[in-house]
Formats: sequence, structure tokens, C-alpha cells
Amino acid sequence: IIRSELQNPFGWNNTSTNARYCVFVNEAGRLARYASSSRRYKNSISQSFNDTCNPEKLYELPVVTYRYNDGYTDNEPHGEKLHIAFIAEDVNEVFSVACDYDSDGLPENWNSMEILPGMLKLVQDQHTVQEDHEKRIAELEAEVAYWKGKFESGT
Repeated sequence: IIRSELQNPFGWNNTSTNARYCVFVNEAGRLARYASSSRRYKNSISQSFNDTCNPEKLYELPVVTYRYNDGYTDNEPHGEKLHIAFIAEDVNEVFSVACDYDSDGLPENWNSMEILPGMLKLVQDQHTVQEDHEKRIAELEAEVAYWKGKFESGT
């Protein structure tokens, strides 16, 4: 939707981004925009994590399959299919920074803009470990080849 076609003054004027794809409907039913991801609007940028934002906690988050309760998704195309995802209450318990709440303060959904960077951090860390293991395996293979050559030559 182009800005001139549909605009919620509260949502538009109380966020810093103007990207059209960042529009969502908040718990009050108002149009709003996600905050910008630009460095221009951020401070205290760090690659260290406190307990609230520690990506390692994501290892404890159950991944589940489910179907929606009868009547909840009537007339919606995704209503009957089996889904794989997270449960909002589990996200609240394990990685609360990625939990969205309803107007009563109850867990309602998980926020992909918070959870996906944590997941990527875990993938990056695993990649570093994998590279270290591959290097160590190459070193051990070279050492085995050296000793095998010594053994076979009798020296």
C-alpha cells in the first residue's frame, strides 16, 4: 500500500521508518510501522549479550508442530494445515525479548525481528566451531600421514 492511499497518523508519525513493508496492525488494531534497523537511530550497539538477549537460550526453545483449534481460522487458507513454529508462551519463558503480548499482557506471538538475529548468531558461532574442527582434522590427518610414512619406511 502506498503511503498516500492509506495512512494512520499515529502509526506513521510515531515511528522513524518510512519503508512500506514495515507496516503491521498492532494489538490495539492500529496501523503501525516497525522501527528502522538503521544505525542512524541506534546507540549502545554491541556484540556482547546480557541474559535477556543471550542467543544460547534459543537452544532451549521447543520447536513444535500444531494445528489451529476449530473455529479459530475459519475461512483462512492456513487454517487446516499442519504448522511448524514456536508457541508464544514458550518464547516468553525462554527468550522473552522475542515475545509479543496482547493488550492484557499475555503472550500472543513471537517476533521474528528479534528471534531471527539470535538464530543467525548461533549459526555463525556453529560455523566458527566447524571451521576450527576442519582445521584440526586436517592437522591430525597430516600428522597421521607423517607417522604412517615413517612406519612404512621403517625409520
